[in-house]
Order: sequence, then C-alpha cells, then structure tokens
Amino acid sequence: MANLVLKNITKKFGKIVAVNNFSFNVNDAEFVTLVGPSGCGKSTTLNIIAGLEEPTEGEIYIDNIFSNNISPSKRDIAMVFQSYALYPHMRVRENIGFGLKIRRFDKKEIQKRVTETADFLGIGNLLDRKPAELSGGQRQRVALGRAIVRKPKLFLLDEPLSNLDAKLRTQMRADLKILFSDLKGSVVYVTHDQLEAMTMSDRLVVMNDGIIQQIGSSDGVYDHPSNLFVAGFIGSPMMNFVNVKIERGVIYSDGIEMALTKQQLDKIATYGYKKEYILGARPENITISKSESKICFEVEVVEDAGAEYIIHLKNGKNRISLISEKDISPKRGESLNLQFDVNKTHLFDIDTEVAIY
Repeated sequence: MANLVLKNITKKFGKIVAVNNFSFNVNDAEFVTLVGPSGCGKSTTLNIIAGLEEPTEGEIYIDNIFSNNISPSKRDIAMVFQSYALYPHMRVRENIGFGLKIRRFDKKEIQKRVTETADFLGIGNLLDRKPAELSGGQRQRVALGRAIVRKPKLFLLDEPLSNLDAKLRTQMRADLKILFSDLKGSVVYVTHDQLEAMTMSDRLVVMNDGIIQQIGSSDGVYDHPSNLFVAGFIGSPMMNFVNVKIERGVIYSDGIEMALTKQQLDKIATYGYKKEYILGARPENITISKSESKICFEVEVVEDAGAEYIIHLKNGKNRISLISEKDISPKRGESLNLQFDVNKTHLFDIDTEVAIY
C-alpha cells in the first residue's frame, strides 16, 4: 500500500474556490474519510488525488513521489464511484477483470485474480451473471472487486453506499471496514453521512466551503469539536446551541442557570471574556431531574425512536433536545427540570465560532 500527502492544495473554477489551501496525509494502511455537506469540496479533492482534476496550486505525493504531472492511469490507484459504472453487457467476471485485460495481463493471471477477488467478496457464485441480474449490494461488491483485483497502492471511494437502502448501507459499512482491514489498504473515502464517516474511519477530515475544519479520530472530533460547524455537523441528534452570558462563574440564559467548573473558567479567562457566548450540549448529556433544578424547559414534541425518546423542549428563545429512556412519558406542554453534565458542555466564541473549551 502507499502513503499520500497533499500540500496546500487549492482548486479554483473561475472565481469559485472549491478547495482552499488543503493539506493532509494518509498513512500506509490507514482509512481516512473526507466528510462534510454537499458542495464542500470533498469530491473535488478526491478527483485531484486521482488526477481527474488538476490543482490550481499545491503538491500531491503518492508513496513519496511527486505526482502532479503523473497521468491518472499511472498513479496506481483504484477509484470506486457513487454509480457502480458496470458494463451491462459483460458478466461479473469480465467486469472485475476488465482493468487487468486492458493492461495486457496474462489470461491465466486474470482468471486467478478474478476468482480470488470474487471469493474474498463473497460473490464467487455470481461470476457468470450480468449486472441486471444482481441486487444493489451485489453490484457494489462487483465495483469494489474491479478496484481490488488490481492490487493498487491507494483506494479512492466517492460515496459508494449512497445508492443503497438504509439496511443494506448498515451492512455494507461493516463489510467495507472488515474488507479494508483485511486488505491493509490505504483508503480515502468521501461521504456526507457523518455516521458512515465516524463508524468506518481511522481519522476524519471535516470540510466546509473547501476548507478543512478539523482532522482527528471519531472520538476526538465528537468529544472536542474545534468550532461551531464541526460541533453541529458531527453527531445525531445534533448538538444543542444556546446563546448565554456568564456572570460570577455562572452561565445564564432563558431556562438555564449553571455553575461552571474552575477549569472551564480558567480557559475562558485565558481566552478573554466576552459579553455573550454560545453554549453547546449534546442531547445525551442532558438528563431529566427528579428534583427541582435551575434548568427548566417545556416539552414541545416527543419523538418515539423505539428504544428511547427524543424530547424537544423550549424556554423563551431557547430550544433544545435530549435523549431519554422510556421510563417516563412526558406530555406536550409539561415542564421538566433538567440537569446538564457541565463537564461535557462546550463553549464557543459568538463572533469567530471557535471552541473555547
């Protein structure tokens, strides 16, 4: 497998900056996911790595070799697209082996590799079928097989699960994680689905407007978001945000009065005091209190999610949600006393949106 290094990559389409001063690396046998909303530049970045787009500025190194001027066919990479892009008139064995055929591999070697790859993917019994005779998941495995059979240095996957139904996507997430772990493949994966990114990756590269917002492990990005965008994008249900003021070590807002820890106050003091901040709290870190508290909200909507409730509440201009076990049955309009896990709250600069703690 290979390592990948991107240095200060910028891509402009006229006056539009699709990717802005983008730098990151993929280590040998590492699974890295570019994640962000539609239009954030992640697919453009993948195309630049593949050689399908030329960067306006910056440098690409694949296996420590400067690759800007190397053609896509000679970069020794394999790309799996959102559309399966299978040849409808060819059988599965011909689809998987087509890349080897045009590279003039020996027929016996092609047959050997195709059989091994199909068995590895669990589609050995489908080699004589055509794509029209396959399910969505089987077609996706054929597309993966076509990439794997070449034994490339680097795998690039552009939203390969987006055409599958929810149940199959969940299964394929697990299958892909096992597959690339067994292959020890270096992977750059693109998705807008933050759950997909978190469950599959060694590291995440969170993007917005062509700019890297944060790079880190799933736990690191989830527990310590660098700014308001990352905090809101990663996690479902999304983090609650409330505009607050701080006086004498206590946070105030509609329905909220909560003392901060000394460590949090020290970080605020180091950062510099502001008139107003944005408080962030994840739904799972807010609980319903059985006793009277200084945090009180009115129930707006209760969503039954099967094993739990997602409860949406309001107080004045503030709206928050929490996740609750089903040992209570809150009604719309009911007032609930709440408890925030203060150690798991986040505070953001209201102007720059940067995380203070």
